[in-house]
Amino acid sequence: MVKDGFVSNGKAPIPMNNFNMDLNVDLPDLNTEELGLNLKNLSFDLGPNNNFKAVVKTKGLDEMQINANVKGAVNLQTLTQALGLKDIDARGLMDTNIKANGIFSLDKKLFPKTNGYLNLKNGWLKTKYYPNPIQNINIVANIINTDGTFKSLGVKLDPFKFDFEGNPVFVNADLQNFEDVLYKVRAKGTLNVGRIYKVFAKKGLDVSGLIMADLSLNGQQSYATTGQYSRLDNRGNLILKNIKATTEYLPKSFYIKEGNFEFENEKNLVQKVFRELWKI
Repeated sequence: MVKDGFVSNGKAPIPMNNFNMDLNVDLPDLNTEELGLNLKNLSFDLGPNNNFKAVVKTKGLDEMQINANVKGAVNLQTLTQALGLKDIDARGLMDTNIKANGIFSLDKKLFPKTNGYLNLKNGWLKTKYYPNPIQNINIVANIINTDGTFKSLGVKLDPFKFDFEGNPVFVNADLQNFEDVLYKVRAKGTLNVGRIYKVFAKKGLDVSGLIMADLSLNGQQSYATTGQYSRLDNRGNLILKNIKATTEYLPKSFYIKEGNFEFENEKNLVQKVFRELWKI
């Protein structure tokens, strides 16, 4: 437990004040279905209109009871400077307010009653692993669930966008009813997977290749699974080039040399797809 703590870094313009953390973890008989996490308080201040508070309580794993209340408005650059983080440079204004209460279960298709949002404005992320940052990160995300089931779960990204090495990426998504997903998605941009992965470099995994997208997808999951393709409105192009993933957990790499997908209404025409699985 930490109460009324203070964190100061010599180079930070503003220290972290009123830092409080009260966390209990309980695992009776090493039974994960009895795993209990009780974050009674995580809060701090970084100056006027720059504070954060979270209260989260969970029990179980496969069928998890959740009661959470997270609220804050934080300048990420002020936060990273106050903590003295040397390997990461994060910037932007983050604003969030999320309340959730109920049960999460994939098998029973249950999701806690939830209402909340997370916004990030003018974000920037750079790490020691790669010389160039991800810039102009803007996120407006909303989540709502009214009755505790997958059916009433709705997630909106309006938008999620960023620039990386001169290439802008834009995604707008509206997903409803996670029992039979109703989707409206617009995606456009060029992404060098290998280079952006290096920003988050993880030992034991290597990814490379290029993805180019200009897509508009509109439909429902059951339209595809029941063969009602004429009810889908999918348009645009998705191009994959030299996609390669290598991991220490598999003996050989996964490799897609080239894939050029064109969507027009109900048609999905694969012009050229050369796949070589397990090729080094």
